[in-house]
Amino acid sequence: MAGVRAVITGSGLPLTGATGIFGNVNVAGRPPVGPHGLFVIIQAVSPNYFQVLHMRLLAGRAFHARDREASPRVAILNRNTARDLFEGENPVGKTLEFVADERRGVPTRAPVQIVGVMENVHEFSPDEVPFDDLHVPFSQHPISWPYVLVASDLPAASLTRAIRATAFALDKDQPVFDIATMDDRVAQSLHGARANLFLVGSLALVALILVSVGTFGTVAYFVQQRIPEFGIRLALGAMPSRVFQHAIAQSLRIAAAGLSLGIVTSLILGRLLRHALYMVPHEHMGVLYEVSIYDPVVLSSTCILLFAVLVLASYVPARRAARVDPMIALRYE
Repeated sequence: MAGVRAVITGSGLPLTGATGIFGNVNVAGRPPVGPHGLFVIIQAVSPNYFQVLHMRLLAGRAFHARDREASPRVAILNRNTARDLFEGENPVGKTLEFVADERRGVPTRAPVQIVGVMENVHEFSPDEVPFDDLHVPFSQHPISWPYVLVASDLPAASLTRAIRATAFALDKDQPVFDIATMDDRVAQSLHGARANLFLVGSLALVALILVSVGTFGTVAYFVQQRIPEFGIRLALGAMPSRVFQHAIAQSLRIAAAGLSLGIVTSLILGRLLRHALYMVPHEHMGVLYEVSIYDPVVLSSTCILLFAVLVLASYVPARRAARVDPMIALRYE
């Protein structure tokens, strides 16, 4: 069809949450990983699947047209699976064996040889812990409910009509549903992440405002309380600049101590709330992802922002104290 660059099939697509096969695997000739092997999501895909979706190959080769049903069984791991099974060793050329489980209806499958390693992709949403994925050729592991992805420069409306017409011409009883562009699927998958971002951002903004107002008021109050002392210093001949520097230095020492205590407290609370907020592999999806408890960028930027608030809170009353009339200051009480 004119305007169509490529057509691929697969048991699932990134960010759709749809997968066709699950299973457990072990490395041939090695002790099993756990009691039932390593649990993996198995994606059956066509040869040009990785190229069309721009999935990065880290080692080995992608599937090609020679990987057919009668050919030797092959597979491609994602980086997460390669790490869990081989711990830094090159997995290309190794053989994986599938673990049959009659209780769950998992049949016995022929072993597969690893021919490549690919980068992790998001299966369900952008805020997920990477899963253990195993890709196999669609011709060697066909399923009856595949996704079909059409890469084209045509408008979505006209392409949808052409897809339905082509599918009807091939099999009038074959249902075609859930048609959407990858841009639409990406936007839909980001709804939850945007909601979490808005929630966390709103709470952080409220906390920052409260901390800023409280800090400004507290520091200003303590500097204001020392106005009689500053008046005495000025009456005894101290320069206003020295009084200003002294007020700022005292405030910043308190600020440094408060920031240090706040950092330690935040690290402790982050550790305690780790399973509720942060993504934990195979345990919790989490609200915060790609941000660690000890993220230096987040901690340093927060400290710089709060330190700027403290400097401003110290500067205004300290400047006022340096300009006070000694006689007025001595009668302040």
